[in-house]
Amino acid sequence: MKKFTSFYILLLIMVSIALASCATQAAINGLWQNTEEIGTIEFKATGEVIIVDNMSATVTGYYKIGEDNLITFELLASDILRPSIQPMPKTVITAKIITFTEDTLQLRFPGEDGLENYRRVR
Repeated sequence: MKKFTSFYILLLIMVSIALASCATQAAINGLWQNTEEIGTIEFKATGEVIIVDNMSATVTGYYKIGEDNLITFELLASDILRPSIQPMPKTVITAKIITFTEDTLQLRFPGEDGLENYRRVR
């Protein structure tokens, strides 16, 4: 009997963690504007992401929010001019979500000083 109780408690904890990460992923959907420079990140419900930098270069790919508030970007395509027409290799970048509210998103990217601050546009 005690084994079953422990099993159900462990199962409940695992389901709660999974639901919490899904809720964050769903809540982040939308268009976010960088508050310090020109640039946006658009998170779509399909898991797609579109990033436009301060020079209007666009990078597309996918995102996933995991444990410890880490968001992983798997970037697949870019409109940035390159010397060849070879496909862009997949690039994986992980950022830490420092602050996340309905209208505020703060990210720390590895190797960069400071934080990137975003506000929800829609």
